[in-house]
Amino acid sequence: MPFLLQCNNYCNSRGCTGYFVTREGHCSHCPEGAAACSDLTGEVRECRSGLGLVGGECRPCKVDGCQKCDGDLWTCTHCITPRGYSQDGFFPDPATGTCATSLDQCSDCVQGFRLDEDSNACLPCEVANCAVCDNSTTCRICMPGYGLANPQPVEGYDYKAATACHACTKADPSCLACDGDPAVCSECAAGMAPDPETALCVPCRQANASTLAYCSETDATRCGGGTDCAAGFYCHNVTGQCTPCPQAGCLSCGDVAAPTPGNCSECLPGYWDASRPVNERRYRTSPVTESGRQYDAFQDVPTECKPCSDTNCLICDTSWGAACERCADGYFLDSATKLCRACSEPDGAKYETCAPAPAPAPAQAPA
Repeated sequence: MPFLLQCNNYCNSRGCTGYFVTREGHCSHCPEGAAACSDLTGEVRECRSGLGLVGGECRPCKVDGCQKCDGDLWTCTHCITPRGYSQDGFFPDPATGTCATSLDQCSDCVQGFRLDEDSNACLPCEVANCAVCDNSTTCRICMPGYGLANPQPVEGYDYKAATACHACTKADPSCLACDGDPAVCSECAAGMAPDPETALCVPCRQANASTLAYCSETDATRCGGGTDCAAGFYCHNVTGQCTPCPQAGCLSCGDVAAPTPGNCSECLPGYWDASRPVNERRYRTSPVTESGRQYDAFQDVPTECKPCSDTNCLICDTSWGAACERCADGYFLDSATKLCRACSEPDGAKYETCAPAPAPAPAQAPA
């Protein structure tokens, strides 16, 4: 949005950290503990380090060393990495969901190196221009601008590897890889895909997309998993097209092949999530295990978008939808009734939301 730079010094073209953009174009604080929340509604989308998103709120993770624990405060999905160490200071145990301390054990190496299991050391890839190697003789991914020469399937895995990396010969700075044929681009930079006719990288293009940041690796007209489709659309992973969400009032419904109304994750302005109060109530009354730990022992009720009771309301109370919190243009919020009233009413002029837009500055005559 063009006004992001104006609403807060810390805002940029990617949004406001810890803030959300109101309809008036201001940056307002997200709820406590939130790192990111939805524009207009302020609904929490991501929590700060050490907190998990449960029932629409950020709550402290119950696991030591845990950075992220969305959905279940006792199951960690991302662990904290201390400064000064190239390897993780904590790593999640898939069996228990806890974070274990292991500063002397490396779990992954940086680009151009491979992990030697015997010595637990990172050794350089011996294949020239290789970014990811499995052993001393084969490369899985080459450096940008290079491709696998004569790649062969690796037994037991779903990828190919080669003993050498060749330079891509197409003069195309957007070409990242040319596996197999050095004259044919096989991977492009974000927002682009190979053109099957020219073998050059071309911009992603498709209708119903607000920004097509990613598209299919082989077809610029198909959306990809990271595609940002327009509000009310999702990327269909079978047709590769931005497709309308099946539930009325849904803003975001996920990247799935055949969504149901339960796939909706966020509602459009003028609608409220009827599942949120149910989920919050179930969390507060969730059972206590034999070890005394309290947590969500159930799947959240899917998002259900219902229209606000007041048709002139943009954002209404998430508990039952009758009380409005923000009105549409041309209306102001009556603090007593929580209903939207027209700015044309006698007392409408005293409300900021009814103030006329400032007149554009007059054009200056040429010197």
